[in-house]
Amino acid sequence: MKIVRRTLIAAACLSLLSTGAVNAETIVKTADVVIIGAGASGTSATMAAAEKGAKVILLEKQGVVGGTRNFAEGIFAANSSMQKRQGIIVTPDMAFKTIMEYSHWLANPFVVRAFVNRSADTIEWVKSKGIKFEYIGPGGGGRLDVDLARY
Repeated sequence: MKIVRRTLIAAACLSLLSTGAVNAETIVKTADVVIIGAGASGTSATMAAAEKGAKVILLEKQGVVGGTRNFAEGIFAANSSMQKRQGIIVTPDMAFKTIMEYSHWLANPFVVRAFVNRSADTIEWVKSKGIKFEYIGPGGGGRLDVDLARY
């Protein structure tokens, strides 16, 4: 635990130095799990760890949560209930082929297949935690409405 704490403090110091921040104060916290990045993956990992009873610290360098999801065209899932409700057809096979072609077939096909096949279930799990999605579809990422203080 001491090594992890030292590593996190060192990483925080390097981060502060690289951004030119001044007057930073040291905050010492303890946790079972530390997650770096409050994007879609980080917030989901935070919820999953907290659900299992872990004390979690989620760190984000930006002023808002969302990560690259803030710049994406929308939330991804193949055959999600939201897509079905709006008549958007994205089958797991279509998504798999698109992702693999985008990566020039260099991505690990087993990981991509697992990601695609579990994507709709993952969206339903996130929704079951109280996350609300305003909009799905082309042309905008919508807003992710999440209260991370709950976790």
